[in-house]
Amino acid sequence: MAVTARRSLRGLTAGVLLISLAVAIVLALALNKLWYFIPLFLIFAGVYVLALGARPSGAGRQASSAHIYLLTWGGIMALFGAFLIVNDVAPGNIVLMIALFLVFLGAIAIIAFAMRR
Repeated sequence: MAVTARRSLRGLTAGVLLISLAVAIVLALALNKLWYFIPLFLIFAGVYVLALGARPSGAGRQASSAHIYLLTWGGIMALFGAFLIVNDVAPGNIVLMIALFLVFLGAIAIIAFAMRR
């Protein structure tokens, strides 16, 4: 059963990432900034990975470790994409972006501590 669930999740992930890439390209073209497809794709993919990390699964140390991994990297992807767009729209906010990134890491650390058995 676990192999089937993993296989279906791979197919779902491939589909979601392909659709995310297509939507990111269309939005970038609509905004007349073709390079925006990279941060938009990072945001969409990061949100998907965050959703994977937030879904419930079986109990155990390995399950919570996988959730923290997905939450961390999904959040980093989405934040990095958002930071690229914010830096293009309003340059010079590097200190604020670093502070927000540190707040994000702190939130992940709190979540990891709360999930610890």
